[in-house]
Amino acid sequence: MSTSLSDLSVADYLSSLAAKTSTPGGGSAAALSAAQGVSLLSMVCEFTRPDSESLTAIKQECATAQTACIRLAQEDIDAFNNVMKWYKDQGKEEYQQAVEGAIRVSLNIMHEASNLIDASEYLAENGNKNLISDVAIGANFLASAIQSALVNVLINCRSITDNEVRTRSNQEAQNYLDIADQLTGIHLRIRDNL
Repeated sequence: MSTSLSDLSVADYLSSLAAKTSTPGGGSAAALSAAQGVSLLSMVCEFTRPDSESLTAIKQECATAQTACIRLAQEDIDAFNNVMKWYKDQGKEEYQQAVEGAIRVSLNIMHEASNLIDASEYLAENGNKNLISDVAIGANFLASAIQSALVNVLINCRSITDNEVRTRSNQEAQNYLDIADQLTGIHLRIRDNL
């Protein structure tokens, strides 16, 4: 894909995602799921009366995370293309480095989505109650992004020959999965109280 992901319309992005091309793929979709979750939390912030410094900090955190997730969606495309560049030379160090780079992008997606657990919890308790469903949906998007990026970590770890890198990556991913469960808990708690 020659056009930057952030320059595509939603329709063009979805057409690209559906096309018979390697990129964009699941990693970019995970990053953009996180971006959608963050955006929903940002919207709730905008409709919540700013009565604390916490809300101001959450708004800034969301803005930073949204930018990071959009960047990571493009980084996933670039990382996968780099893996494919070296795919025929899997025995070379460059291939291992490319796969490690792809894993790092997925872990970064998980990290960004995980960072919003406190914001999600705060907004579930203190956000504008007319938008409580948006908090639930935002938390669900964030949990989905983490779980989706995990799949990419796991499949790419299968290609890593360095046991230490593989073990460290799997452990880091599992830590983020615990936060995905907490985000799902927020979603379910809100849903069950509607």
